Amino acid sequence: MRKFVKIGVVSFALSAFAIAPAIVVMSADVAIAKNDSGKSGGNSGGNGNSGSKGKSDNKGKASTGKSGSSSGKSQGGKSSNSSGNQSLKSLGNKLKSGFGLFGAPKKTKTVRSNSVATTKPSTGNSKSFDHPSNLGKMNGAINSSPQAKLAHIKNGNFNGPVGIAAAYALADYDYDTAHTDYEEAQSVVQTFGPLAESYSYVAGYDAAVEELARLDTLEIDPASEEYSNAAAAADPDAYQSAVDAIYTAEAAAIIAGIVLNEASVFEQLAAAIAVEEPVSTTRDVAEANLLALYKGDEESLTDREKELLIQSINLPTTEQIEGIITASENEDESD
Repeated sequence: MRKFVKIGVVSFALSAFAIAPAIVVMSADVAIAKNDSGKSGGNSGGNGNSGSKGKSDNKGKASTGKSGSSSGKSQGGKSSNSSGNQSLKSLGNKLKSGFGLFGAPKKTKTVRSNSVATTKPSTGNSKSFDHPSNLGKMNGAINSSPQAKLAHIKNGNFNGPVGIAAAYALADYDYDTAHTDYEEAQSVVQTFGPLAESYSYVAGYDAAVEELARLDTLEIDPASEEYSNAAAAADPDAYQSAVDAIYTAEAAAIIAGIVLNEASVFEQLAAAIAVEEPVSTTRDVAEANLLALYKGDEESLTDREKELLIQSINLPTTEQIEGIITASENEDESD
């Protein structure tokens, strides 16, 4: 697994409990900037967007069941005293139940299917689209074993039908791994974004209170934007909600054996934000090269027929490819 998976593990543990609803007024990006510059006043809108994009084309790889992440916005403003009491009551219940950190269901992977369902020919040809006479050089890719393709990956040989199939297997693996990392990063953003906003709100609260007092002394119009921003940043109810959220998160982290503090939250949030959503260009090119081995009328193939052809390639599993990559990396380190 790649090093970013560690962040996903932390995010998973923290997602097992509900952070108290802190009413904050800073976005995740602004929160990071304010954490570096020290205490700050003023109003800021907090939003923690997370979106993930599942694969729309299953090329026969083991499905990881990717799902889209939800997006939500956290608006700055006043909260009722009851929200603070409810969060404390909720915290007590969660401390008793262990924050749901135990007995979480484990993810399972499905096994790649290598079977091809024969369909009616899409052209006037009397033979089915997957008949050996239509497959041409693709026969070599289909009939070769996963171990043969792994050998090509290990040696970096991507020539010939087996090498082209190996190149597709590697490109598909790289895309899936990158997409998994991206989804985990979005989970961290969703989990740590509001918590970072709470830390920032608490850090800037005292300065905001002083600024509001200064504006009162100057008799600034309460309806003005300047005064409204200062008042939102110095809202005592929002401050208490932020404190409750931090307390709840840190208490759950202690139970889970996770080091959680302001510095670690901002560090992991910054790393997660830096993860970009992967593009499938390399995999798409590798797929086109693989389908180019087809001898029949490729233009007449339906998307479903193309999918079935790729599923029949007898590709190595994700675990097998990962094993080859890990072994190669270990060999490089030992040299």
